[in-house]
Amino acid sequence: MSIRIERKIIAFYSCTMEPINPEYLSITKYKIRKYINEYQREIPDDPNYSIEDMVHDLTNSSGMYTLPFDTSKAMIEFVEELLNELVN
Repeated sequence: MSIRIERKIIAFYSCTMEPINPEYLSITKYKIRKYINEYQREIPDDPNYSIEDMVHDLTNSSGMYTLPFDTSKAMIEFVEELLNELVN
């Protein structure tokens, strides 16, 4: 193990400013795939953060949910909309 410092984009609750922890969201791969299949706009293609990365991060990780610093604005907006739809 080593200590690293990187730039990241942090997903957080706007009211409390607390970081999102996927482990406690209860979002399943099925719910994510269903949302993606029903999504009306084109799904962003981002070489820095793919849909598969997102699915894995939201269903198989713990700790603060972050995206790579160079994630596209379109992908950030897509993930934000997905989270707001599936968490509420």
